[in-house]
Amino acid sequence: MAFLKKIPLIAFLFLLSAYSFVGWFMAGAVESWQKWVYLVPCAAVSLEFSRFCGVLASRYALWLGIAGLIVAIALALIHPLTEIKSVFGDWLQSDAKAFLSVIAIAFFLVLLLTRLDFINEGIILIAPGLLTRLELQLSGYSDWQAFSIIAGVCLVSYSLGILSYQYLHNNPLP
Repeated sequence: MAFLKKIPLIAFLFLLSAYSFVGWFMAGAVESWQKWVYLVPCAAVSLEFSRFCGVLASRYALWLGIAGLIVAIALALIHPLTEIKSVFGDWLQSDAKAFLSVIAIAFFLVLLLTRLDFINEGIILIAPGLLTRLELQLSGYSDWQAFSIIAGVCLVSYSLGILSYQYLHNNPLP
């Protein structure tokens, strides 16, 4: 029972609701995903009727791609910021590289501010994960335990969102 007392339930409820809504939204966005795949990447290289485009346009490819993105977000939440500094520390030693970095960061900030709707969706996904990460850290979980718990809860709630959308739209309640 000591394990259950350490689990932050409110943070898990936020995480569960956020990622189940993502699953619900992605299950409903399959048709627009299929149209985009056939119009943009497949038409650009004349592969409209190939097997590759058929696999890429399937709903399972979309759902697995988003599941991979969810695991990447969970891993980014766990990765300590001190290691990021060790990776980019040598890059900023020269003036030319620092200048290029400032220009690139300014460019990406302008892109992000012009597309604020995408930033809001990203914050909705990252904020519950950060809250859960902090709660798990305060409860004494290691980095990899926290990663596996966060990734597991995110993937299960994402799957529940997809399954609930499929159930309610294919088998409507009387």
